[in-house]
Amino acid sequence: PLAHVTVDGDRIRESLFPLALVAASSEDVELAVVDPGGEQVRRLRGTHTDESRGEYPQVCSRYGVDPGSYRVSVFGAGRTDYELAARVTDVEGAIVDETRTATIRPGEVHEYVLEVPEDGDGTLDRVRSGIRPVHLVGAGALGTVAGAAGYGAATRFRSGSDAER
Repeated sequence: PLAHVTVDGDRIRESLFPLALVAASSEDVELAVVDPGGEQVRRLRGTHTDESRGEYPQVCSRYGVDPGSYRVSVFGAGRTDYELAARVTDVEGAIVDETRTATIRPGEVHEYVLEVPEDGDGTLDRVRSGIRPVHLVGAGALGTVAGAAGYGAATRFRSGSDAER
């Protein structure tokens, strides 16, 4: 059935790897990941995906990850302890294999930067914490999407402003 496919195995591997997975262990947080280009990274979906299974209720993942800085935001929907896990792998093995634990309150946001290098090992570092704007508190998934989009736009705006100085 694949006799008509003209793409070789190396090309397929290049499009699949690196593979990134960012997950949060609590249902009382919402997770948003924005790639270096400002696009939101969402959970991979499939016809037979069973989201009720697995250790982590909040997951963002992507095939073919580009090197760069990924912004990871954890939004508190309730007071909870959470574990944030970031895994990025290529055909050789793990580029990033980091886990962070923290306690978060309702309305609070913890921001991290996931660095995915072209070569070598990457990192996951917490860069700030604070209270998210009141209009996003309790907004659920809409707040996550709006927060991720707004964060990406603000980051691009700040980067442009810095370049003009």
